Amino acid sequence: MIYTVPDFQNPAGVTLSFARRKQLIALANCHGLIVLEDTPFRHIRFSGQNLPTLQSLDTEGRVIHLGSFSTVLVPGLRIGWAVAAPALLSRLGLLRVAAGTQTSTLQRAAASLFLDHHDLTAHIAPLQTAYARKQEAILDAIRQHFPQKITVTDP
Repeated sequence: MIYTVPDFQNPAGVTLSFARRKQLIALANCHGLIVLEDTPFRHIRFSGQNLPTLQSLDTEGRVIHLGSFSTVLVPGLRIGWAVAAPALLSRLGLLRVAAGTQTSTLQRAAASLFLDHHDLTAHIAPLQTAYARKQEAILDAIRQHFPQKITVTDP
């Protein structure tokens, strides 16, 4: 199994290039590996272009794409989603039952209610603006203490 955070991986914020995404899929296919693509920060990109998910490049049903509501709705909300081939999803369901993990019913109901009544994409747009301002404020503070040139690049 390969576990990866291809978009804004902590702590450096690195994003896997398109070429490397294709290489990773080829590697998984060649060695018969499952790829667990964790994308908790993907939806709050505030500059540059989104690259395709690994799951969208998957030709053999090897990628499990994970997303989270904790970065776009409420920090600490441990509710997310998985997108994968049906055979992989059924095995994930069995693992969840075996682990005995259960997300709070109240949290699931609150997230469902929000999604029923609000446009998630419209909700995310101001978050992107806020994170861009926070990034610039942090960089300004760093530049004040460390005068050498600091730049942020997009993939």
